[in-house]
Amino acid sequence: MTDPADYVNGPGSPYPQLEAATNLASRNVSSGQILSDGPPGSYYSDGRRVGISARSIGKFADYSQLPSEHPLHEPDTTGVGTGRTPRESTRIGLYTATRGTIFHQDLELPAEAKQSLRERVRKALTSPPRGDSWIDVHETLADYDGAPLVNDPDASSEVGLDALVEAIAREVTKGRTIFWDGWGSIENWTAGREVTFLSDVDGYRFGGCVDRISVVLDDSPKYEGVYSTELKFTDRIRSEHYLQAAAYRHVFESITTVTRPLDVAVVRIDIENRSCEIKTTRDTELFQDAWELFQRSYDRYYDRYKLVDTWLQQSANTR
Repeated sequence: MTDPADYVNGPGSPYPQLEAATNLASRNVSSGQILSDGPPGSYYSDGRRVGISARSIGKFADYSQLPSEHPLHEPDTTGVGTGRTPRESTRIGLYTATRGTIFHQDLELPAEAKQSLRERVRKALTSPPRGDSWIDVHETLADYDGAPLVNDPDASSEVGLDALVEAIAREVTKGRTIFWDGWGSIENWTAGREVTFLSDVDGYRFGGCVDRISVVLDDSPKYEGVYSTELKFTDRIRSEHYLQAAAYRHVFESITTVTRPLDVAVVRIDIENRSCEIKTTRDTELFQDAWELFQRSYDRYYDRYKLVDTWLQQSANTR
């Protein structure tokens, strides 16, 4: 059986391997932290430099410009096609962001801390969007396919904050089981801590947050290798997720030292079908197309928001 040490540069955990990767001067990659202010998008800093997040570029990309038959093509539905008002979209955004954050936290919390799940959900839902009530939010989510348990027939007939807290707690609990059955069960070794980084590779400066590092040994030959695992608690794997994963793969492509470099796995928790949808940089060429689109979108972003360069330079000099 393959020894995990064959895949990582450090005993006991794969985390030191990525930690070393984020301090490779030759790759110009360093540990980073998220910044909350700035021009459109989110940013990362390593104390010397500031760069936009790969996730922001993925959201900014124009997938409608791709040929309609391309797997990454998505129609432009900005303001049309969703059948939702901006306020309804805001309600859904609040719900999905809260559910995703709590889910990521819950996977790594010790067992004794999981008893506070509902309290943590309630704390995250500090207030409804401006001008709304929790009843309004609940009514929107009850009609939203991406929130399958909000209107669960087994749930309470109540509406409002209490109902949302219960629904998110149920989805997180179910999602945890689905994750461990569908991806966690084939991991042999994992570093659960999130790792933030800032890279300056091939003229593209951007940052990101690796959800977890997973080492899969040869008793699961389909996935054997080392992965930067991106966890998605969404209704589908979107084109922007491929761009984000492709960017991460490009940053860490030369890191592992034995069988193959660090790959990326996008693991989507599918509540309705009780399964994990898994896409990796090993089993599809789509990620190469995604990296090329990421590069074009990065250039387009800076062309559109010309103030970004000035802001980034000022930030680098003051942090």
